[in-house]
Amino acid sequence: MPATAVEAEIDRRMLLSSTLDQAAWVREFAKGAAVDADATEVIWFVVPRVFVATRPRVGGVVPRLTRPPILWRADELYVVK
Repeated sequence: MPATAVEAEIDRRMLLSSTLDQAAWVREFAKGAAVDADATEVIWFVVPRVFVATRPRVGGVVPRLTRPPILWRADELYVVK
């Protein structure tokens, strides 16, 4: 149950955005996001890339797209001499 009128409006917009009509979804989601942005003091950070460091002597390191990115196929890692 929403605690404020703003939360109720955001909930309503998010429920309206649960449609299969893509244009309606984008419109309602954007309106809900705008209400949220106007009402809250939250800064959202989006990280499009993940960087993982390894030592140069570790070979066979091929990052993957799924999480966690650091767990490569352990059976393919080797030490470079």
